[in-house]
Amino acid sequence: MKSALVSEVRIGTPVPFGPNNASSAITKKAVLGKVWLSPLGIEGDVQADQEKHGGLDKALHQYCSGHYEHWKRVLPGTEDLSPGTFGENIVACDHDETNVCLGDSFQIGEAVVQVSQPRQPCWKLNVRISQPGFAKLVQSSGLTGWYYRVLQTGWVAAGDAITLIDRPNREWPLQRVHKTLYHAPLNFDLTSDLGSVRELSVSWKNLIRSRLKNRAVESWSSRLRD
Repeated sequence: MKSALVSEVRIGTPVPFGPNNASSAITKKAVLGKVWLSPLGIEGDVQADQEKHGGLDKALHQYCSGHYEHWKRVLPGTEDLSPGTFGENIVACDHDETNVCLGDSFQIGEAVVQVSQPRQPCWKLNVRISQPGFAKLVQSSGLTGWYYRVLQTGWVAAGDAITLIDRPNREWPLQRVHKTLYHAPLNFDLTSDLGSVRELSVSWKNLIRSRLKNRAVESWSSRLRD
């Protein structure tokens, strides 16, 4: 797997967002120079809803910048479909959900990070580009980006290489993780296999545990607001 390059590092702080002025930091700005990556994320990047965003398992969000061309084709004429729209911290091309696997560890600058889960899109994406149903469309597509936990702190910057250093679960590319969670949610054997992956985030292990216990899929309506 070839290295990708960080084209932008982006951070944000909570501001009123959406029709009800909910607090959100989805709008992030590119920063120049090196920034410090701690176990809880990039210094200066703040999550508004720390129950659903951030934390050790979701310290850093990466999105493939190449996906924006796909969204421009799907939603022609839509404004603000450019890097940063998804609220990502790391903007890079070459790596995407087909060639990144759950548990992959990457060197970025001085830091080492590990893939913990794909992103779960939410209603804020609908508001971000003024397109009701966009979050549901993103979830269906699997072009969601992914989260990292931080294994080694350090300085990171635009221009750094993102280099694979360990791949413990090559059978679990993020595309397959996504299909298991959203396209085959009642395949409980496959779901159980995914839940046993050591590197999967705690929140998704709990989600899978609930599915297996209840033999049912949780409602997505509140998150997607479809």
